[in-house]
Amino acid sequence: MGKRLRSSPHLEETLDQLARPENADIHTALLPALAKAPAWLVMGRAVFVHGAFDPRMLMEAPPPPLERVTFLLSRAMFGETTSRIQPDGYPERTLNWVNHIPAGYTIYCGHDQRSTNGCPLTLPGRAGGQAVFMDTGAGKGGHLAWLDLPAPAMDEVAAFL
Repeated sequence: MGKRLRSSPHLEETLDQLARPENADIHTALLPALAKAPAWLVMGRAVFVHGAFDPRMLMEAPPPPLERVTFLLSRAMFGETTSRIQPDGYPERTLNWVNHIPAGYTIYCGHDQRSTNGCPLTLPGRAGGQAVFMDTGAGKGGHLAWLDLPAPAMDEVAAFL
């Protein structure tokens, strides 16, 4: 879409795969689907978000796709950072947000590979909620993780797509 991206071997490999002629059908469907996807999805007491959670996500609807970047959109997409840069050039991320998950809520997120054993990592928060980190490194040679949702929940997801 013309936006400046930080390149990495994994991103380049993905973009190369999307550009292959045999993947043209995926490529033409991908951008519109991504453009319509919500920045976070609340389903009962489960919240699905890419980067990190903030309690205001329980009270505010995700912003319209491709709108200006707000605090909540930044948190949802990129996580919580310290404003320091790691030796690899990426922002240093924290997990302080896990302690603000309300009791009874589970946040499913990706973005950062937190797993060390190929299984999703579950961390409890001080407020009583928990975070499940689904990134198990599949794009970097690790395992693929997934979450089975009951059929009624899938109907809610399909409504967004």
